[in-house]
Amino acid sequence: MRTVQNDVANYANVRRAPGIDAKIIAKVYNGTKLQTRATRTFKKDGYVWYEVTLPDGSDKGWIAGSLIGY
Repeated sequence: MRTVQNDVANYANVRRAPGIDAKIIAKVYNGTKLQTRATRTFKKDGYVWYEVTLPDGSDKGWIAGSLIGY
């Protein structure tokens, strides 16, 4: 599990695919725990993107690694 930690805003965007131009599928707030798939990472737009499962388990998406901590 990783925790959302965005220093600029109180939330982070989860996207359909890795990349800043990908469709936003959810906003998750600081402190939210997300399950990551450590084997599913992708480098794009200057970020390492992690595949995550939304907190309610309804969907999977991607979040920039700079927005999550341990």
